[in-house]
Amino acid sequence: LRCVAVLGYRMLELCAGALLPACMCWIMDPCALLPLFVGLWLLPAALRCRSLAKPVCYPILCFVVDDVSLLGLHPTPRNGQLLYAVGVFRTIALFAVIPLCSEWSPVPIEVKNAVVNWKALDLFDRAISSGGSVFMATLWLICSGVVLALSLVWVIVTVMML
Repeated sequence: LRCVAVLGYRMLELCAGALLPACMCWIMDPCALLPLFVGLWLLPAALRCRSLAKPVCYPILCFVVDDVSLLGLHPTPRNGQLLYAVGVFRTIALFAVIPLCSEWSPVPIEVKNAVVNWKALDLFDRAISSGGSVFMATLWLICSGVVLALSLVWVIVTVMML
């Protein structure tokens, strides 16, 4: 049962740490996400590895908490609390950005024009209004809602574990 729980937690972690940022590229321009990625994914991984080159060469290090075993299988585990706290912070930061990209956001339109991925959002608007690709647009919206919900569950479980 413990193995199943750890596997489920790791899947939630993958959802919050990798799928959520990937979905955010549909809402925000990927170039606008670059400073967030450098500050919240690349730098913590570089500090953990004590090398800026390692996370650049091995990007998986930006998305996983290494040298930590929830099952106690690692021979010399390190404390992963700081990286889990960083993961919670970056997930909450991405959640906070979503409403700022909406039409009713108080953010100035010039900032929204520079940050929001209007091409992707227009693509969904056209798909829904034309009726041709409503199924795919609806499926994408459901999948992104599932990613958001699973990421929120991961945040809650991780905060309880910290």
